[in-house]
Amino acid sequence: MQKNTLGLLITALVLSVVVYWLEVGSAPVAKRLVFNFTAPQIQTITITTATQELAFQKQNQRWQMLRPETGLANEAAIAFLVDLLTGSQVERVLRVSSLDEYGLEAPFATIAVQLIDQKNYRLSLGKETFDRRLIYARRNGSTDEVILVSVNFRNAVQRELREWQGS
Repeated sequence: MQKNTLGLLITALVLSVVVYWLEVGSAPVAKRLVFNFTAPQIQTITITTATQELAFQKQNQRWQMLRPETGLANEAAIAFLVDLLTGSQVERVLRVSSLDEYGLEAPFATIAVQLIDQKNYRLSLGKETFDRRLIYARRNGSTDEVILVSVNFRNAVQRELREWQGS
């Protein structure tokens, strides 16, 4: 082999390792949950998007819609969201200096949760990853940490008003 060919091979190998480390191995996550609370602890959920704000409260073991209309909430839609909030894992953690490139300066949706003990949690949802499997998200207003969560969070909150209403 010539020196130039060998040099190019070594350079390509080094760059491959660096890219792999930056993309896959930079912040391994030991299967941490998005939030560390349980479904029975949740008292209220508020979902804010560019087009609507929805508020729900658990009363006598049933979910009630408080805004924009009052009445019973669709238990299945709420259960899907609650399962995501209490059981989803963080796929990856990124240390960032700017939230804009992840769609988190103006998130498409924010989910606010208040527990029975009055503790508050917030998850802001930004852009999808290039493969559309995950979404960039921000927990509790963090400005230097972005997490990757399941795209199911988008599916859970992108609903028409009638889909949130119970019968």
